[in-house]
Amino acid sequence: MLKQVSVWAVAGMIATVTLTGCNSGDAGKTSGVRAIEDEFNPRGQILALSCASCHGTDGKSVGIMPGFYGKSQVYLENALKQFKNGERYSTVMERHAKGYTDEEITLIAEYFGWACQQTTN
Repeated sequence: MLKQVSVWAVAGMIATVTLTGCNSGDAGKTSGVRAIEDEFNPRGQILALSCASCHGTDGKSVGIMPGFYGKSQVYLENALKQFKNGERYSTVMERHAKGYTDEEITLIAEYFGWACQQTTN
């Protein structure tokens, strides 16, 4: 158990450094989503690590997977919820999104929104 916790802690520290990137034009728009001040929920950071395996550590996918670099917190949350509800077509994202609660989706979007804001401040 301790080893697993250590792995997650290290992964979280790596994610802090690598999961960045945003479009400064819409990064600050929260449109009803809880605004992030100077901190983020570390649970969102840990959940966001799973995104990096397909979409790149900073959202800039190098393969055929679409990247989300430059997308706002609002966009990411809406897209994930649309995948989850079957309102947006995808070959695999619907299945991934269904594995998260709405709260977890919000945490993931907030984390990426926070990471974007850090690169523009």
